[in-house]
Amino acid sequence: MGVSGNRGFSSGMVRIAGGAIALAVVILVLTRSIINGFQEVIPDKIKVLWGDVQCVRLDLENGLESAEIRADELNFEALQKIPGIRSVNQFVTKAAIAKTAQEFEGVVWMGMDKPEAFFYQANFLKSGRLPRFSASGEASSEVMISTRLAKRLRLKIGDKLPLYVVQNPPRARAVVITGFYASGLESELGREIVYGDIKSVLKLNKWGPGSFGGIKIQVDENTSSLKVMQSIKKLAGPDIEVLNYESRFPNLLNWLNLFEVNEQVLMLVLLAVVGINILSALLVLIVERTRLAALLNVLGAAPSEVRKLFISFGMRLVLTGLLIGNLVAAALYFIQKQYSLVQLDEAVYYVSAIPLKISLQEWAWLNFWMTLVSFLVILIPTILIQRIKPAAALRFS
Repeated sequence: MGVSGNRGFSSGMVRIAGGAIALAVVILVLTRSIINGFQEVIPDKIKVLWGDVQCVRLDLENGLESAEIRADELNFEALQKIPGIRSVNQFVTKAAIAKTAQEFEGVVWMGMDKPEAFFYQANFLKSGRLPRFSASGEASSEVMISTRLAKRLRLKIGDKLPLYVVQNPPRARAVVITGFYASGLESELGREIVYGDIKSVLKLNKWGPGSFGGIKIQVDENTSSLKVMQSIKKLAGPDIEVLNYESRFPNLLNWLNLFEVNEQVLMLVLLAVVGINILSALLVLIVERTRLAALLNVLGAAPSEVRKLFISFGMRLVLTGLLIGNLVAAALYFIQKQYSLVQLDEAVYYVSAIPLKISLQEWAWLNFWMTLVSFLVILIPTILIQRIKPAAALRFS
């Protein structure tokens, strides 16, 4: 009769403990992966749409519209020479009303200096193509709108969309839709954004040469945005505000940070559940194997050697649970990464499918903590072995 011999009740407890370990590993690995995924994908989306850093003139009266920044207040060419900056693009925004025969919607008409500046390194374009801008001074009428706006106004690619600009006197401009985009962050950006040529909006504003509404800046991956902001502030006039994306979307980033707290609570709960299951299984096993422990003592085995026997069984149980849990977690991770089976409402969660990301180091640390806690829990019930009196145990067994 071995320590791990098959007995009904203790065998069931051992299976439950092993299952709890495996399930805890799966939950912890996937939880860490999901948190990492959200914390990478959503900030990356913000940076693509809004930039790592923006330079604008703070003007509370204009609201959704850009206030004019002149070339002498912020030198565009000097900005491009700042170390750590990957790209610099001018933009200008204007409030407008998109109106069709059946519906209308308030929008922000955002003009950019380059078509690729809209969605740099992001798969936001769902159908159609990016607008094409003329290299000459002629303004392009091509624009991109969101899939949500297209559905609401019942628009197709190639349709002409009248934009009624909110100014005195009001003006109307007909634009041509070349593509639909979806970022999942439309609700966070306030109004629907219609992306087009900066020259079109500048003409409506009647601004002078070299003027713009703001600067969208992309920073190199290994460069601190705060360091870049300090360099920009030295070039900017006193009325120019330099903002990073953290200050523009604090509520969204605070929501992401709450994931960390939830993960810590979940980890404590799961470790407690695993510990209780292991403790219960070993206690039942020791009670059922009291006669075996006493017999080993009578045959000359030291209590410490008997204790090591039960610890060895407990660790085999833990390692088996870890192996099964890691294999299941790896399979689920691969399936979700490859096929995105678990979908989300992009309007609520800002992504269309659960994003996953975890490093091998994080995966190893989760297994380390699970193993360490399990080992410490295993030591507790094995202390009882040293208190077993062989004569009494063999007499009443």
